Amino acid sequence: MGKMCHLINSSSTWGLNVLCLVFFLTIRGVRGSQSCTPGLDIIGRTWPQGDIQLEYGEPLKIYCILDETLMESRYPGKSSLDLVFFRNGRQIEPEHVTLINETTTAMYIEKPEPSSDVYICKLRLNNGSEQQYEDICMNKVIIGFKPKEPLNFSCVSQNWENLTCTWVPAPNHIATKFSLGYKLPGRIGRRTTFKCPEPKSDQKLPPNTCMWDASTDPSYRVFHENFKFMLTAENFLGTKVFIYPIHHFAHVIPAKPVGLSVVNKTSSSVLLHWKVPYPMATFPPGLHHKVSYQSEWDDPKKWETKYITTGVRENVKYFNLSDLPYANAAYKVRVFGKSSLAVGKGKWSESSNLNFRTAATLPGQSPKTAMGSFETVVKRSSRDVYIYWQAIPAYFENGDNFTYEVFDMKEDGKLSYLKPDEITKSYALFKELSLNSTFKFEIVAINCVGVNERKATIHVPSENRRPKEPTSITKTTFDGRLFELSWDAPSSTDIVNQTIFWCENMWDRPYQCSGYLDWITVTPNMRVYNITVPDETKLYQFAVAANTDQGSSGMAWTTCTVIHNSVVGKMDSVWVNNVESRLIEVGWKLKCSDRTNSVNGFVVYYCPMESPKYHNCRGSKLSKIVPGDRNTIHGIVDGLKPYTTYMLSVAVLTNNGEGPDSDPIFATTIETAPSSPENVIATVTGTAITVEWKPPSDVNGVLRYYTVHYDQEPKDHNQQIETEERTVIRDLEPDTVYNVRVSACTVMCGKRSSQILVRTETAIKHGSNAPRPKSDVADEDEENPNQSRHLSTSAIPAVLDDRKCLSIQRQVTKSQQQAKLAQEEAARAIDIFFESCVRPVGLDFDR
Repeated sequence: MGKMCHLINSSSTWGLNVLCLVFFLTIRGVRGSQSCTPGLDIIGRTWPQGDIQLEYGEPLKIYCILDETLMESRYPGKSSLDLVFFRNGRQIEPEHVTLINETTTAMYIEKPEPSSDVYICKLRLNNGSEQQYEDICMNKVIIGFKPKEPLNFSCVSQNWENLTCTWVPAPNHIATKFSLGYKLPGRIGRRTTFKCPEPKSDQKLPPNTCMWDASTDPSYRVFHENFKFMLTAENFLGTKVFIYPIHHFAHVIPAKPVGLSVVNKTSSSVLLHWKVPYPMATFPPGLHHKVSYQSEWDDPKKWETKYITTGVRENVKYFNLSDLPYANAAYKVRVFGKSSLAVGKGKWSESSNLNFRTAATLPGQSPKTAMGSFETVVKRSSRDVYIYWQAIPAYFENGDNFTYEVFDMKEDGKLSYLKPDEITKSYALFKELSLNSTFKFEIVAINCVGVNERKATIHVPSENRRPKEPTSITKTTFDGRLFELSWDAPSSTDIVNQTIFWCENMWDRPYQCSGYLDWITVTPNMRVYNITVPDETKLYQFAVAANTDQGSSGMAWTTCTVIHNSVVGKMDSVWVNNVESRLIEVGWKLKCSDRTNSVNGFVVYYCPMESPKYHNCRGSKLSKIVPGDRNTIHGIVDGLKPYTTYMLSVAVLTNNGEGPDSDPIFATTIETAPSSPENVIATVTGTAITVEWKPPSDVNGVLRYYTVHYDQEPKDHNQQIETEERTVIRDLEPDTVYNVRVSACTVMCGKRSSQILVRTETAIKHGSNAPRPKSDVADEDEENPNQSRHLSTSAIPAVLDDRKCLSIQRQVTKSQQQAKLAQEEAARAIDIFFESCVRPVGLDFDR
């Protein structure tokens, strides 16, 4: 029976397993010792019992069997239909579960993945949304492999004093045990296996490690050149032995060299000395060495290396490290050793380290200058001159107490002993120099050893021969190391080229350039130039010089930095340049940060003020576009009304859009001549003309007075009136034609109104040509201002009984009644009437 049921754990078919299990269950119960947990009344069990270990590729089969007796008493009505399997807390899919009979259910997985999982058979107690289960039995299932070769096996001898072997087991869920030993070459050595020694009580070795030394049993066989290691791996699926031949001497890593020191040194070399550590002096293959070094000026991550492969058995080593590039420089040296038979980077010893400084020598370079590497600050009767040079790299200073000196200075070709008022590593300042002299400066480099005899030269012309400097120099920053420099060059045709300078500095202008200076020469018509600087983490100052055949303008420095693609801000500096009666000129100044090449114009917004107190516009805002660029500084708004207060603001137009308006400013246009008075009317008597009018439609200022013009050919008279709109012109000649016009005056008088021709009355008496009595209607008007001032029909004298005259009389009467008849037409009608029809009857005209 046992042999038959053993087939359940074999590779037999699923059907045969089921038959065997059914037969097994018919002759044996499941109570007592066959319970999943002995001593407890569990309602069932699983089979196989306990932990299950399988080789990867074998199927997994687990049966879950209920105890019928306990089920009837505890869970009547429940059967194997309510059995479920869980793996690591997650229910197994139904396709892997098969019902055997009323008490037995089986789980089958054809090829489970390598794993270590927990499987539990459970009885489902209800079918609700929150299902409840009772655990029946648990199996731990391990799926793994037969012993596999370790991922890495290595043996290393530290300083030829011990031999330590390590390995990394391949991943396997089935526990595998390892044991290591080695054999020596030769007939006798092959018969003995030197097993891994037991670690000493005070020795803590990592897992999968084995070490031999002089104190272990067996001991470390130091003089044998080759070993054959045998690593045995064993688990319940089988045993396997892995063979590793090891060239012993190639795996010896020596200790670091001893007593590293400097014997002698120059400005470009150093003689090093060290010893081979004990016991490597007797190591049969001998040692190779390498010397790695770097100076204070090198990249800390990079080391130069020289290899020593001669004298492998020398116990005392000397090595001349030559061709060192930097004098008076701090160096670090590292010396390593390794077996001459070793291959690979990991076989070098730890390093012995040493620091030293090479000897000093003359400066390795002299300073450099360019045409125009100076700056002049002109005063009333003298000038201050800054001369700049390119400092030599610090690694070429080659000695302590390094400095620069103005070695020679000549004024108009004659040697001058004037010393600089200030000197640094980048520039020298000479104050109060002559405006009319030319200067030549020579600069040298000096250290504690002496002077580099090569000299740098700078020529500074007199002020009257010095070309004009470039202006409006602006630098625009881009991402990273890119800058755009723009400027306005002098208009002179003598310019042959231009020099662009840039200088490393801790601060921007107005601080003087105190760092490394560099430059490039560009064509005379260049106005914009892109520069890529060496280090994006540093700040740079920029300058431009214009050069002719006779000399240079010197350096004009940027004082403005613009950020590329930045939004143009609100203009802060806006003012009124000029105001006239019908225009306002507005001036402005862009902020430095807004002086970009993308500026393509300005917008001036303006409107007449409704209430200056509340800044209200009378009507909508108007605008005037002023085309221009970053150098445009003003614009004119015309077509304005005189003597009107306007509110104005300015915005910048760029390629990125329009900026915000400036704060408003206010200006009042000046007064000018008003327009002509309107609706001028003139009425007459024998010696007076009464004139009245309406004010001009456009006063254009403060109305100060009116002027009434009345001319009698060839004379021209006028009468000035305050601000009344009516006047009487007296003492006129009777029966005389006058041309009457009126003009209004502010600070100046405007055009005269259209002319009105009137004729004063004729002086008449009954039956005679004597002058008529004076009866001036103008006087009556002044006493009775409300009386009608127009001619009335009662004032018309008797006329001849003539149809023509009666028609003219009716025409005058009709004109008087309408009261609005045009004055020129009425005067013409009256003239015709008097000349043709009236006989002297001594009557005056009423008004």
